[in-house]
Amino acid sequence: MSTSKSNFNQALWLSISYVCSMAVGIVSSAILSRYFDKVEYGTYKQIMYVYHILITVFQAGLPAVFTYFLPRYSDAEGKYIVKNINALLFALGLVCSIVLFAFSSLIANLLNNPELAIGLKIFSVFPLFTLPTLGVEGIYTVNKNTRFVAVYNIVTRLFMLVCIVVPVIFIKNDYRYALAGWGVASFVAFIISIIAKNRVYKGIDEQKMPNLYKEVFAYTLPIMGSSIVFMFFTSATQFFISRYYGTEAFAEYSNGYMTLPFAPIFIAPVRMLLTPMFAKASTDCNYSNPLQTLYNSSKQIFVLMIPLIVFAFAYAREIMQFLYGDAYTNSYIYFRIVLMFNFVEMFPFSVILSAIGKSKQSFWIDVLCTTLLWIINLLLVYLEIGNPYIITAVFVALNACSKYFIPGAYLLLKENIRVINKEMIFVLSKILIHTVLSVCLTSFVFHYLYPLNNAFVILCISIVIYYVLLFLSSKIIGVNYLQALLRLKKSK
Repeated sequence: MSTSKSNFNQALWLSISYVCSMAVGIVSSAILSRYFDKVEYGTYKQIMYVYHILITVFQAGLPAVFTYFLPRYSDAEGKYIVKNINALLFALGLVCSIVLFAFSSLIANLLNNPELAIGLKIFSVFPLFTLPTLGVEGIYTVNKNTRFVAVYNIVTRLFMLVCIVVPVIFIKNDYRYALAGWGVASFVAFIISIIAKNRVYKGIDEQKMPNLYKEVFAYTLPIMGSSIVFMFFTSATQFFISRYYGTEAFAEYSNGYMTLPFAPIFIAPVRMLLTPMFAKASTDCNYSNPLQTLYNSSKQIFVLMIPLIVFAFAYAREIMQFLYGDAYTNSYIYFRIVLMFNFVEMFPFSVILSAIGKSKQSFWIDVLCTTLLWIINLLLVYLEIGNPYIITAVFVALNACSKYFIPGAYLLLKENIRVINKEMIFVLSKILIHTVLSVCLTSFVFHYLYPLNNAFVILCISIVIYYVLLFLSSKIIGVNYLQALLRLKKSK
């Protein structure tokens, strides 16, 4: 039990780290959206899009080496592994920078934005510093110190936020100055990450390992294949919107396509708790205990997540206006589409599929959905029956299929694992009806009885009224929202 709680706490720190990093990204976008016009902001976001694609390819699965190899070897051998993987990441960062510079004009042409070529050339040196930073999370997670990971990510992300927005606000309102600040922050993060990686093995004599690279690439090449498939899947929507609907449409999409920030705090710890339980149960195919844990934890996730999803869906327009200004009001459509994915994200189908050793099936499901996504998007574009919202909706639907619906069907039909039972459906339906009625009553007050224009005021007052209604009426439907929050706090 103590091991499970320790795993839960470790995952919780990683989730907090992720949420804080995401929050910094949202603040950065909120500031830059107000200083740049849509074309300039869209160009900046396209640079980030291209960067993330190349990072996915050039990291070559190497960050996963730390979590896989370090627990299997001594600290002396671990020091040798870290040193050599760092050298590889630095070399790959250099190659990534050269590729980004050399192909900047081609990429700009593909995304139909000539200005992008200039931005990519400025940005091209930075992967040399960012690739070697990868792996800090893995090293410290293996050493059961995810609290450090959270602190490291929060500090480096906050520093990056300052470096990006200060030049824009106080020097010149130009996306190139934001890129320069990004570069300064990436160099500082590079120095901190190298110190952090070496700190773990301070005072330990290094022990060489024969055939290290052979073992590493035997492990990472399949991961790299999966990462490339994932890259093709996640990049499709951004590519089609950029190329066929313009930089301004991409700017609106970039701000609106935002997952619910608090979702990982609720979901990730439960998934980390369930993964070893299902992996162990798969040896004798006795899943009764992990399934019971799944059913109980899923009901708690429903209690925590559904009220947030329903409120965010109802007030999506006000949330986008508050975050990014009136110019990005239309981004609320993308936000609502993503919230539908957050809804199905509460069910851990793909996690269970991988935990019981069916990673090959997961890979082919991803290949199928990726192929379908590109075919459908091409048809929508060339038949001229699509728009950015439809393109996004298709992506979310196929993403839900690849991660949840198809794995769920496979688990039920092939493995006889019923991830959803009648009690879960009943609890979900009860909470959904309750929250929808509460948010409708809250919306009625502001839209018809006391109409307001300030998005921030509307959000603040509405969320208070909404949760007061939920808490006051929770006994009627037999759902204790407050208790679920207190349980989450006790688990820390």
